[in-house]
Amino acid sequence: MTILVFGLTLGAIGFVIQLLQRNQKNRGTNKMNKLAGFSISVEGVDGCGKDTALKMLKVALEATGREVEVLADLYDTEVGVKVRDIFVTGTVAPDDLSTMLLVTAARRELMNTRILPAIYAGKIVLLNRFKDSTIAYQCFAGTPESLLDEGLGASAAKGMHMAKLFDSINIAAGVAYEPNYTLLLTIAPAVQQSRLAARGKLDRYDAAGPKWHAAVQAGFNYVVKQDAQYTHRRITVVDNSLLSLSELEAYVNDYASNILTEVTK
Repeated sequence: MTILVFGLTLGAIGFVIQLLQRNQKNRGTNKMNKLAGFSISVEGVDGCGKDTALKMLKVALEATGREVEVLADLYDTEVGVKVRDIFVTGTVAPDDLSTMLLVTAARRELMNTRILPAIYAGKIVLLNRFKDSTIAYQCFAGTPESLLDEGLGASAAKGMHMAKLFDSINIAAGVAYEPNYTLLLTIAPAVQQSRLAARGKLDRYDAAGPKWHAAVQAGFNYVVKQDAQYTHRRITVVDNSLLSLSELEAYVNDYASNILTEVTK
């Protein structure tokens, strides 16, 4: 009973944070004080140009005089690094649910120790992947090995079920926080495979093959569809298949400018 109460308390705290950040289902505009902190996540399949866009976004926001901090679930806490070692570079591959729970644990640590303190300090926090990636990678695609057994159709059905379970786990674990904004980059499958091949040495996820990466994209399509039910849409989608670096930079600069205009109205 004590554990249940504690879990519900954490869930309530997470829900309050969502309300304060205007991320509830009836969310409207993201009006904030000019110095208020907020967060933007950058998402997308492997090879989409996410890291490049993230760097461009940081430069664009810092050029306005705002303090920006870039964080990632599996890189910026000791817990996150150890989790990444387990299922990315480790020799043992946990199953899909175990992987989802491990990532959630790492995210909880990052949220409590880095994200929220930075936002409370008035910073803009850029998140190199967040919950949308967990839905795409762990809920829809799962491990590369599991997809070989299930196929894409079964993966999509499992993905929707796992995504709902993931939402419940986040509430119970007090990780109901969502970014205020999300920039989601997409890419044509043929372009993605070409970019991944050019990387040379690949981890087990990069090397998983077109079907697995298609399942990841299906997961991102799912979160975009879910986001469409909100009054204020958190997710902005850009197709980065054919954009030059200068075109992507121009898009990111406009994106940053539009956000800052909206939050300071």
